[in-house]
Amino acid sequence: MKREVDAFVGDAPQFDDITMLGLRYSGSGTRDGHTARRAAPPTALHN
Repeated sequence: MKREVDAFVGDAPQFDDITMLGLRYSGSGTRDGHTARRAAPPTALHN
C-alpha cells in the first residue's frame, strides 16, 4: 500500500500527513463458525 501511495505522489511536496492502519483477520475464532464472545467484567468498563 505504501509503495502505491509513494508512486501516486511522485515528486510532489508533502501537503499533509497520511495515517495507515493494517488489520489481520484470523477467522471466526471457533470451528463451528460462530464467534466466541465473553462479557467484560464490570470493573473493566469503569477504569
